[in-house]
Amino acid sequence: MLKTPLYQTHVDAGARMVDFAGWSMPVMYTSIIDEHNWTRNHIGMFDVSHMGRLEIVGETAAESLEYLCTRDMVDLDPGHTRYCLMCNQQGGILDDLMVSRLADDKFYVVCNAGNRTKIIAHIENYLKPGATMTDLTLQTAMLAMQGPQAVELISQLLPGPLSQLARRCVYVDQLMGIEFIAFRGGYTGEDGYEVVFPANVATLAWQQLHSLNIDGNSVVKPIGLGARDTLRLEAALPLYGHELSENIDPLTAGLDFAVSFEHDFIGKETLLAIKAAGPAKTRVGLKLQTRRAARQGFGIFNEDRKVGEITSGGFSPTLNTSIAMGYIDTSVAKIGETVQVEIGGEKHDAQIVKLPFYRRK
Repeated sequence: MLKTPLYQTHVDAGARMVDFAGWSMPVMYTSIIDEHNWTRNHIGMFDVSHMGRLEIVGETAAESLEYLCTRDMVDLDPGHTRYCLMCNQQGGILDDLMVSRLADDKFYVVCNAGNRTKIIAHIENYLKPGATMTDLTLQTAMLAMQGPQAVELISQLLPGPLSQLARRCVYVDQLMGIEFIAFRGGYTGEDGYEVVFPANVATLAWQQLHSLNIDGNSVVKPIGLGARDTLRLEAALPLYGHELSENIDPLTAGLDFAVSFEHDFIGKETLLAIKAAGPAKTRVGLKLQTRRAARQGFGIFNEDRKVGEITSGGFSPTLNTSIAMGYIDTSVAKIGETVQVEIGGEKHDAQIVKLPFYRRK
């Protein structure tokens, strides 16, 4: 099993470690609900070093990524980031990624941990002559600072205009001769940053970020993957292996904004056909009339007819209710309508609601 550069730091902090996509990762330090609420109100610090980090450089780097990704990459300005997808020829999602342009001929791709090997092979298969790819995952660490106080705090440690950095932008600088890459954004529904450091300084960076305070008050706590999942669920952010897979296309997933049909890309013809016909299934949000959790694979019914399945579900600490996402027949996917979710052999009413469940103020 792989370990991030911060593995021993997590163990020493008493974290409960679990296998996640082949990595030993902290699922929680105290409790999922406490860590969730702390991030919503202060700053949560996450080790996301398991995510794949790939550098693509060369005069044909943009052209290569243009064909691989569902969004335009040739016109992406240096210093900016785009959320996009890579699809197979059938339009199925191979992965969802963040692609940043660091310079005219230099891109930085962040992919999901469980898909890193697959995405590396996929990119290598389509890289044009004049472009090369380097897997930097094991040479670096990636930390996320998320929460309403993250922007105020980040400039206490890292140089540069980070507090003025716009969302979906990237900034590269050095701290005491050590290069870092900072991305404005995250996976919790809160504002914040994801920062890449060399692996050999990861522990020091973690300690320094953890010690930051506001007016003498400690506002940073380490957060595990358990709370990261409940936070992203409230924000209705899709998770690969749940809302996304090679059997699900971007339009069915409600990710139309991440698909640009103005350029050629792998899977385009299939997606054009789906767009013309309309997706047969639709990703929806559900608020359950029970505190019981609806888990992946649980059936969704319209009266006695099964119309879909849950992809993610759980108790929402922020909303104090059980919520879920899933795919149902488009014909019954109407906001405000009531469906039933089968949990433990019993059907419970659930209202179809507009996504996201939570939006920061």
